[in-house]
Amino acid sequence: MLTIKKNNAFTEVIIWNKQKQSKSYKTKDEDKRKLINRLNSTMRSKKMIIDYCLANQWDYFFTITLDKKLIDRTDYQNALTKLKKLFNNYKNRYDKDFKFILIPELHKRTEKNGKKAVHFHGLTKINNYSFWNFNLKVIRDMAYVYESETISKRFGINEFTLIYNYNEFISYYISKYISKNYDATKIGKYRYYHSKDLELPFKNTIIKTDWFLENGLCPTYNNKFCDKYKFSNEEFYNFLKLNIDNNYNSLYYKYIAKKQIKNIKVGKKNED
Repeated sequence: MLTIKKNNAFTEVIIWNKQKQSKSYKTKDEDKRKLINRLNSTMRSKKMIIDYCLANQWDYFFTITLDKKLIDRTDYQNALTKLKKLFNNYKNRYDKDFKFILIPELHKRTEKNGKKAVHFHGLTKINNYSFWNFNLKVIRDMAYVYESETISKRFGINEFTLIYNYNEFISYYISKYISKNYDATKIGKYRYYHSKDLELPFKNTIIKTDWFLENGLCPTYNNKFCDKYKFSNEEFYNFLKLNIDNNYNSLYYKYIAKKQIKNIKVGKKNED
């Protein structure tokens, strides 16, 4: 079985090993079972974060550290609700194309009340800069870091680092905040939050793999469950042109349109 995933940065082809994949780990130990379920849930969240990040364009990577003089930073739900409300109100009133991903994380140190404070990491796509009142804070490692007065007055210290052309790096970097919290109590309902209009990568699964494997390509990464092949979008576009049968070229056109399809038949392209 073969899965094709296309995002803004690259195309990935995954060949699944069904025999090894089907051997899932089972245990009657309740504690081990809960740990495994928690780890699996964390990995699913991490994969979704990476997919959302790679399939969308972003302007800023941000960190918001709550000021206890402005807001109770150990009241997780209240802090989260207020920040989401600010983002959603801004989107509805000033910037319909505004996008965000928001990941809450707990501090390592415990506050006097016995709880750990929460802070936030995330990504944004902003069009109305005047609302946020950005001021240049520092240039760090050749990256421009800004502070939003709008956030400072309501929540506390914040940094918005301008993203140039590193969406792929940022996507994997921000997903680490999901991994660090795998054993922590979820803050709110979910491990992460996002605006509703985010795109996901083009994704399609095909049963037959011969048409791909017979080209003798070496996997970029492999483990006992799968082999992964990484292409630039232009490279895979040209690969499909050469390897998709003329009579069944729906995959080729749907790949260009980034739309999901089912039951695609593929084979070698006819030369005449």
